[in-house]
Amino acid sequence: MRELEEKNMIKRHAFLEKPPRVEYQLTDKAEKALPVIDQLTEYGIFLMEEADIDTCL
Repeated sequence: MRELEEKNMIKRHAFLEKPPRVEYQLTDKAEKALPVIDQLTEYGIFLMEEADIDTCL
C-alpha cells in the first residue's frame, strides 16, 4: 500500500481514533487506469477459458 501511495495511486487517510483506523481512496491517476485493468482482466479470463482452466468467476 505504501508503494501505491508513493506512486500517487491511492490516498491514505489516517484517523486519530482508538483503535487506529486507516482508509484508502483511489486517486484520479488510478481511476484512469481502471479501464485498462478491466481489459487485462477480461483478456486473462479469455486465455484461461481457452486453456480450459476454471476461472471461478
